[in-house]
Amino acid sequence: MKNINIEYPAWFILLCLLLGILYAAVVYYRTSKFDHAPSYLKILLALLRVSAVSIIAFLLLNPVIKSVQEEVRNPIILLAIDQSNSIEMSNDLGNEISTLEKNLSENYDLKTIYFGSNVAENPLDSNNRTETDLNQVINYMYDNYADQNIGSIILASDGISNKGKNPIYNDSKFSAAINTVLLGDTTKQKDLAIQNVFYNKIVYLNDQFEVQVDISSYNLQGKSTKVRLEKKEHGKWKSLDEKSVNIDKIDFYTNLNFTINADESGTIPYRVKVDGLSQESTLDNNVRSFYVEVLDSKKKILILADAPHPDISALRRSVLSHKNYECEVKFASDPVTPEAYQVVIMHNLPSEKHPVSTVLEKIKTKKIPTLYVAGLQTDNAKLNSLEDFVKLSKTTNTSENILPVMNQNFKAFIIDEELKNYFKDLPPLIARFGEYQSTVGAQVLLNQSIKKIATSYPMLAFNEDNGLKTGILIGEGIWKWRIEDFEKNQNFDQTNNLVNKCLQYLAAKDDKRKFKSLVSKNIFKESDNVEFTGQLYNDSYEMINDPDVALTIKDEEGKDFEFVMSKFNNYYTLDAGQFPTGQYSFTSTTLFNGEKLSSGGKFSVEASEIENSNLVARHDILNAISKKYRGKSYFPNQISELENDILNAKSIKPVVYASSTTSSLLNHKWIFWLILALLSLEWFLRRYFGKY
Repeated sequence: MKNINIEYPAWFILLCLLLGILYAAVVYYRTSKFDHAPSYLKILLALLRVSAVSIIAFLLLNPVIKSVQEEVRNPIILLAIDQSNSIEMSNDLGNEISTLEKNLSENYDLKTIYFGSNVAENPLDSNNRTETDLNQVINYMYDNYADQNIGSIILASDGISNKGKNPIYNDSKFSAAINTVLLGDTTKQKDLAIQNVFYNKIVYLNDQFEVQVDISSYNLQGKSTKVRLEKKEHGKWKSLDEKSVNIDKIDFYTNLNFTINADESGTIPYRVKVDGLSQESTLDNNVRSFYVEVLDSKKKILILADAPHPDISALRRSVLSHKNYECEVKFASDPVTPEAYQVVIMHNLPSEKHPVSTVLEKIKTKKIPTLYVAGLQTDNAKLNSLEDFVKLSKTTNTSENILPVMNQNFKAFIIDEELKNYFKDLPPLIARFGEYQSTVGAQVLLNQSIKKIATSYPMLAFNEDNGLKTGILIGEGIWKWRIEDFEKNQNFDQTNNLVNKCLQYLAAKDDKRKFKSLVSKNIFKESDNVEFTGQLYNDSYEMINDPDVALTIKDEEGKDFEFVMSKFNNYYTLDAGQFPTGQYSFTSTTLFNGEKLSSGGKFSVEASEIENSNLVARHDILNAISKKYRGKSYFPNQISELENDILNAKSIKPVVYASSTTSSLLNHKWIFWLILALLSLEWFLRRYFGKY
């Protein structure tokens, strides 16, 4: 629908017409030039002049054309299908789902979502089906569709959620109901399974460590089996220990403890295997493999604080989460020998009350890596004299809240996707109000966001000067990050990961190799993408990425996987995708100034058998989700009933979206040609009749 509008009252249009009439009257009313012409000519010429002048006058009012377009959009139906390994969809059920998709797509805008370890709008591959995160799929639907016209949500799953938070406590608010399709079998089958394996992921060379194995069985009373602990050596599994288990109950559960000697360093593969019984419903859950990283040294970390603070406990716990670190806490008034430690964390030091000059002098002389936490008690002038890569100026006694924003160009060490996501929703730290600047050579990991405005002020940065590595964190309150981490993930992994990556960078000895490639971590899950970074330096130790870098990954059988690393800014990156369970080595090579340079390392991919440990469907969770979100639960044989309920629901209606566009009438070329045609026709008639 289109309308012509002007900014002036409608009677101005009559003035335009009147102006055209007056103009024509002046030209043609009393003239005698056309007395010998046909009688209609003068009238025709007058009408042409009236039209042309009136249109020109009307255009002076700046008329606009306003068009309104209406679009009818059908409601969106979200169909989320569980594709984890615990789901074995029969052909009949697959046909039912396909029929449901076909019928709903005829009346609605159907969006099919698949979930397992990850969430995607395309069917998942086998590596992404090793876990189930129901909470993640609910968050995905809310983040991507909550602001649209959702008619209904269908969640088809067995309810087994073994990753992430309990979906019942998800706080997403949908305008549509969530209906669940109850897949799987709630009946316990005869089965013997490894429920859990507990072990230390990081141990030390020549230490002993315990492995606890939880075994359960159902309806296999009177049977006996053996549990073996095995280690992989030269591509073959070698038995380290075995224990017998006698099953004396219908619902049987026990745990066994094995002791392992860490007699070699590196990432060592182990597995626990239970001899299967002939009556078991499945043997997939009778084996559980795991990897242990054996280190050959420990590092001592000192936290030196101005005064007691919640940050100190949070930092200490994060440090101790890394089995390669020991941690001591001291205060400024205590006697301190900093040279006994590999890294020193200075919390709110130096301060006006505690300048700790002697300690700082020893740190500088012995080149001890230091991480400063600059809080409200820190003496900024003194801190500026100690390090010059971050300067604090115009600071006052007032404080402000600052949020972290990750610097995508940071390259001092690898930041994986989980850690990048961790930075997005953290609570603020408290810092002194002032101006903060970093030098060109500083490696800034986090910048400050103040009142939701991203700034160039550094928040977490690192520097190396004459062999001394230093880091600085602007703001106190990291204990809140640790709490937020647990609230979201039910663990402290990402806070620990951040602290330990910072310490690892500071404690690492200077690597003067001109070319090196690094893998983001040593142990991956099957559902993880294996990521690499590469660094190449010229003779002046400036980072460059002019030549190409080839990277080869080799599996245990000697099969090679060839890649070319991508160039990003002045370094190299590679996302090699997912790999099957096993141990791998990698080598990267490049040719620079006629010299062939190479670098490499190892990594392992561990299987995630958590989907196989419990195959009993959790319909109670699905029923709770439906109840919470005003929906209903349906069994697979009731899918046609679900379809009818959706099709007959009066609340599921299309939405009409209206959009308007405005354009000036002067922009339309046909107006020009119309005026030209009127004036040209008038001129032609006057000339033709010889009275011009």
